[in-house]
Order: sequence, then structure tokens, then C-alpha cells
Amino acid sequence: MTRWPRRRPPESIEPPAWYRHLDPAAWAAPDEQELLMAGGHGLPPEYRRWHAERRWREARREWCIANPEYDWLQELLDRRERRRAASG
Repeated sequence: MTRWPRRRPPESIEPPAWYRHLDPAAWAAPDEQELLMAGGHGLPPEYRRWHAERRWREARREWCIANPEYDWLQELLDRRERRRAASG
């Protein structure tokens, strides 16, 4: 009798450090959208922070698309379990 080989689960990869931890200074360079909003004037610090977070989220999404073997759903579930364990 012939046995079918078992399929191994796909290897999960670790994301880069910037993926999990936002460093606003690393994402501080204004992009076209931010420059258009400023109209030649500087934006307040909270706006710069918001745009840094937006650029970081966009980079995370692009990284996930470029690395489909990354199991982001499992990371999300693990993070939720850690929060539940810490809270009670």
C-alpha cells in the first residue's frame, strides 16, 4: 500500500524589527501627501506623528503582501492571548 507524504506546514518567517515596533523618527520624512497638506508650512508635531504612523502601516501592509509566507493571523491570535493572560 502506498502512503501519501504528509504535507509540512509552511515555514513561518520572522518580520523585521520595524514591523512590530513603531519608531516615529524612522518614518518622519514627509511624503507627497504630507507636503501638499502643509502647503509650504510646517505641520504641528501631532500631525507629523499621525503621518509617520500612516507610512509605517502602509509599509507593514506592503511587506505582508511581498511576504505571503508570514503568518500574520497567528501573530494576531498570539498577541490577543498574551493580552488576555496579562489582564486576568
